[in-house]
Amino acid sequence: MFDNLLSVLWIARYDYESGWKLKNHKHSFYQIVYIIDGKGYFLINNKIYDILPTRVFIIKPGQIHNIENNSKLIIKTLDIKFDVFDSRIKKILQNMDNFMGTDQSKIRTFLEEIKDEGNTKGVFYKEYSALYLLQLIIYLCRRNKNYNDNSVSKVQSIKCIITGEHDDICQSIIDYVGENYSNDIKLEDLARFLKYNKCYICQRFKRVCNCTIMYYIYKFRIEKSKELITYSDYNLEQISLMVGFKSIHHFTRLFHKYVGITPGQFRNKEKEGIRKDIYINEKFKNKIYL
Repeated sequence: MFDNLLSVLWIARYDYESGWKLKNHKHSFYQIVYIIDGKGYFLINNKIYDILPTRVFIIKPGQIHNIENNSKLIIKTLDIKFDVFDSRIKKILQNMDNFMGTDQSKIRTFLEEIKDEGNTKGVFYKEYSALYLLQLIIYLCRRNKNYNDNSVSKVQSIKCIITGEHDDICQSIIDYVGENYSNDIKLEDLARFLKYNKCYICQRFKRVCNCTIMYYIYKFRIEKSKELITYSDYNLEQISLMVGFKSIHHFTRLFHKYVGITPGQFRNKEKEGIRKDIYINEKFKNKIYL
């Protein structure tokens, strides 16, 4: 359904050590690089950009580019390569700047979802990967200062494919959890905040979102903990408190329930996955220009 619009080729978590430099090169596909951490320089199309945490870069087909780490810090990236077949999406991407500003978590979340699909290779993983990428492009398009009303109208036809009915109450619950997940969230407090009956908001959330509010809270906390385990040096007990768990034991038990492995095992697995090529398109071969 979505793979006739675009196709994810490859994704990976990369570390560029101090002194690392890629040669100038170009390719026929698109590439998005999300900077998790580090400092350095990114040359794209004869323009030099500073590499800093949470910055987002897009490289278009035929553009000469390279990365140089001239600092003492490791540059950590999430890096995706993809093809686009739809002329509307191509036009949207061509109108975007190479430097797309900064983003704290949303872009990284889309990329992590694609990476997970590529790792697990479940049913329709290519289609799911294309769907997440499409959402990412729409999100970037909304932020892009260069798009005009004509671009917006073109992307709306794409957006309507992937968005369902909006529910203000459920969105308010999701927003509340996103802002308060590190605190002790009680359903009574949530109902009081929304000025609705507790049973009503629970039933409505379950009907619209197909899960309970408490399930969503725990799932959200686990996803946040996965980010901290992957990208920070905090120990597991610190992380458990940061995402709202009262004890490391409760955190470990629920993490294993939702993820299937312990937090410690997850951290080891993520470390092993650095510089691991994850192919969504098995015919594609990633090339490093040293």
